[in-house]
Amino acid sequence: MKVASIQFAGMLKEPELNRQKAACMINEAADRGARLLVLPELWPAGFEPQQVFAQAETMRDVTVTLLRRLARERRIFIVGGSLAEKKDGRLYNTVVAISETGEIAAKYRKAHLYPQEEHKIFCAGDEWTLTEYNGLRLGLLNCYDIYFPEFARNLTLRGAQMLAIPLLVKEKITEVCLLARARALENNCFVIMANQAQPVAAGQSLIISPDGHIVAEAGPKEEVLMAELDTHSLAYLRQEFNNLNYRRNILDEIDNSQL
Repeated sequence: MKVASIQFAGMLKEPELNRQKAACMINEAADRGARLLVLPELWPAGFEPQQVFAQAETMRDVTVTLLRRLARERRIFIVGGSLAEKKDGRLYNTVVAISETGEIAAKYRKAHLYPQEEHKIFCAGDEWTLTEYNGLRLGLLNCYDIYFPEFARNLTLRGAQMLAIPLLVKEKITEVCLLARARALENNCFVIMANQAQPVAAGQSLIISPDGHIVAEAGPKEEVLMAELDTHSLAYLRQEFNNLNYRRNILDEIDNSQL
């Protein structure tokens, strides 16, 4: 399966320009054979705390409508990064996945909000989210979620074979890349990480195999990062070298009420 990480800079207060750029890069990836694509976090309008509510959208507004049209026309599965979603007077940092028929396959509202400005603006989601494309179970994370190994592990225990991780990371990209490889290796799953590019963020998006090796790596600038994933290797690794087969859940399940 050919996949793509769409790395670009979502400029502040330029939603229409950002959508045009996203559409262009999505079409480029589809032209090059990608069937599953992942976009960055909060790309439609960037992240400026004072402007988030004014630029927030619903699932029926222009950004998701655009992604649905592109998915349907190009017959591709799009993990559309995240957008500021307004719902019942609240804001969520929401990842939306669009099927190749143009339908919304899944929505994931970010559970772990970054403890500086983000948690003052968004409400946290409280559900794990999985979807499926071409027989592959896909778990959705969003940026800061990557710091919580139990979150990715729970997605894996619920059947995830691939983790899609939109990002908006500028200062801590080295440790985030390390964590992405760890999440792949410890869970024997593919990871597709899509960061925003410079000057907004650091770029360096990754596509990682289930043994923790980097399959494709972006630089700091805007690019369509492509890779062809060998899903047969996933089945082999999970059969022969799956550490989860030896996991003693009586020891690694944490109940905070007992701490």
